Amino acid sequence: MQWLHLDTGGDLVQAPMYLTRQYNKIQKIQTRATNTKMNFIKAFAIFAVVCVHCNGSITYFMGDWLHPSFYYLTVFVFVAGYFYKKENDSNNFWRFIQQKCLTLVIPYFTWNLFYGILSTVVRKVGLVEYGDDLSFASLFVRPWIDGHQYHFNIASWFLLSLFLVSVFTCTLRAILQKMHLLNDYLLLAALFAVSILSVLYAQRGYNTDWLLCFVRAGFLLPFFQLGFVYKKFEKILDENRLIVIPVLTVALYLIFVLNQGPLGLNCVFARFDGNPLLLIMTQIIVLVLFSTVCSILVPSFESSKLIRYIGDHTFTVMMHHPVWIFFANTVLYALSRFLHITSFDVEQYRTTIWYCYPWRDSRNYLFYVAFAMFMPLLLKWAWDKVIVLLYQKKTKKNLSS
Repeated sequence: MQWLHLDTGGDLVQAPMYLTRQYNKIQKIQTRATNTKMNFIKAFAIFAVVCVHCNGSITYFMGDWLHPSFYYLTVFVFVAGYFYKKENDSNNFWRFIQQKCLTLVIPYFTWNLFYGILSTVVRKVGLVEYGDDLSFASLFVRPWIDGHQYHFNIASWFLLSLFLVSVFTCTLRAILQKMHLLNDYLLLAALFAVSILSVLYAQRGYNTDWLLCFVRAGFLLPFFQLGFVYKKFEKILDENRLIVIPVLTVALYLIFVLNQGPLGLNCVFARFDGNPLLLIMTQIIVLVLFSTVCSILVPSFESSKLIRYIGDHTFTVMMHHPVWIFFANTVLYALSRFLHITSFDVEQYRTTIWYCYPWRDSRNYLFYVAFAMFMPLLLKWAWDKVIVLLYQKKTKKNLSS
């Protein structure tokens, strides 16, 4: 095991490299400047993800008109672009790529191995019928195609798409910067053209196997740049929100009402319904509208530690919430072997990870939402506490020896 040596006033302190890295990561998250509005946006978006996955039966405000599944994934890309730093275009280019590998790719495949083992075990014992067995293809290849290999981390397919979008945008910006051709607005227009073409290709059937990876990322591509550009106009939009919000709401209403035919998207499988240009326009309006509305809520949540914690740990919820749905159902399944649990569907439990036991009515799904969202956060909080205590204990022991 590698050890890190820290010089603290003449005393040599040793701590395992892994422990030190985890401790520094925790400290960085806890001490960095926070953006309440973006934390609230991320917290709402991840809450919406969990709600939709818990049988999709939670009622939203205007849910039939503008369901969160229509836009919650572009929200994450938008926020990632919002926090992108211009210096990454040149001096910090490779550092940015490395950071994305460390924060997205390596954690993804680490947990993919864990869930691959879990999937193999539960399938072998006959508990469930879904998911793949652990193999080279399911571990390393399929995650880049559709990300549905093990189901216990099924929602985390988005993390690799976010990685591709972030790295491609940074690379393109670096190339244009080196050629002295970088213009944020022209680049944004070009990327929206790529997104429209991606939707068109997907609608023509080019959304299977490896093509799925590219058209899906192509659709998401401009929203990273949109977040970066939005930051320049954020103050103006927020200061004039009494005008911006009604105007954008009316624009959104007109698109949905006057458009002939359905407008819809399923990003995970790159299935798009309706005019590609209108789909993209709708996403832009929703993102700007949602961000402007959230500016009103900032004072109410500025001191909320919960909102900050959720916003800082959306990766954790995205990666782990499906397995907690499975865990809750497994407990009910075990109980059903000894007790009569009315209307618990064993066949559904075995064939889909998204099954939620309705009990008396759909209000029971609220339990699944709370459980699947807060159990990953609770375990993350407990794990961080253990890391901090172990690190402090180790460094204290070395200081006193």
